Amino acid sequence: MHDDDNDFSLTGFVNLETCTLRFAFGEMCVAANQSLSWITVIVDQLTSPLLRTITISLVVDNVEDLRSLNSECAVRELTTAYFDDMRVLDWGAIEKTVSKGSLGSLQKIVLEGQGSRELLTEHIRTTCPTVHSRSLISLVPVKRHPEWMNL
Repeated sequence: MHDDDNDFSLTGFVNLETCTLRFAFGEMCVAANQSLSWITVIVDQLTSPLLRTITISLVVDNVEDLRSLNSECAVRELTTAYFDDMRVLDWGAIEKTVSKGSLGSLQKIVLEGQGSRELLTEHIRTTCPTVHSRSLISLVPVKRHPEWMNL
């Protein structure tokens, strides 16, 4: 998706009850990855007052084969993002979106990832007190290679 030619929008889907968003980025899950901002842009487009659950699945280049860093011809392997790395998502923007009145029925945001959940849980608690107090975020471990990647 590119800023200048993007006409993708979810704003017309006002009767959604659940929404699963799957993102595959060829970059790492780090603050410098500008592609990650699309997650909050797309979540912010959700306006259904019936929406109860949003599921976000993210696969990235976790650079687990460090040999690929030294090779121009390296094949990047996309795998489920680590919960620890997901702290770089714009949680303030996510909280703002969740707090707006158009998502009044929202009961859960399921974030799929791998690894330890403690650091992300603490980050959400301090960064998004409203979301945390409502217990909206559910961190769900999934396989390293999610099945939807094979479709």
